[in-house]
Order: sequence, then C-alpha cells, then structure tokens
Amino acid sequence: MYLDSLVKVPEAKGKITFRTKGNTTYVEYESSRIYIPEKKYTTVSRKTIGKLTDADRQFMQPNENFLKFFPDTALPEEKAQAQVSKTKKQYDAAVAVLSDLLDKRDALRRDELVKAIMKSDRTYEEVLEFLGAGAAEEEA
Repeated sequence: MYLDSLVKVPEAKGKITFRTKGNTTYVEYESSRIYIPEKKYTTVSRKTIGKLTDADRQFMQPNENFLKFFPDTALPEEKAQAQVSKTKKQYDAAVAVLSDLLDKRDALRRDELVKAIMKSDRTYEEVLEFLGAGAAEEEA
C-alpha cells in the first residue's frame, strides 16, 4: 500500500533502479546481491520502495518498504507537524514576553498617575470627583 505523501527519490548510488510496467514507473531498491559460484553470476534482490509521480520524475509516492530501507527520511507530514510544534512554542514565548511588557507598561502608567496626583494641588476628593465624572460621561 502506498503512503499519501511524496518524497524525493533517494540518492543511493548503485542501489536505485526503475522498472516501468504499463504507464507506471516503479522505484526499486537493491537490498542484496548473492554470488552463485557454480553458475558464475550474481543474483540481485530488489524491493519496490515506491512509484514515480507523473508530474515530477524526481519525486515518488513511497510504500512501507521505503520506510524499512530509509527510516531516517522524514515524511512531509512529520516535517509539517514538527514545524507546527516549533511555531507554537515560539508563539507561546512571544505571548509571554508581550504579556510581561504590557504589565510593565501598566505599572509605569500607574506610578506616573500617582506621581501626577501627588504633585497636583487638588484634594483627594476633587481628583475622585473628576475621575468619577469622566466615567459617568462614558456610561451615558
């Protein structure tokens, strides 16, 4: 059964061959060679690892044998999953930094407001009345 992804045809020099049957070109991997001394020739054992795509001959649709012979090759879905995970971690870190910066900004504004009130010649009641009047106007 073929996997639902495309991978680049592996570059294993002398190990990759192609066999066309009908309109389909299969990619085969040479898994072993056995020399038979009595007959004085070598038999080659090949396994189909996928089939070439029609659109781009550098890519193939792999099967389970491909995963056996090339286990370190990451499939596109695995790459996308890793990218999503990495991006989510970066996003979470950026949100934490933003939250921290907003908290610091709010603290500085509070300090600035308190200093401005302390420096003014208005009484506490006058400041509260002024601030309360602004809130009442916004509600209306």
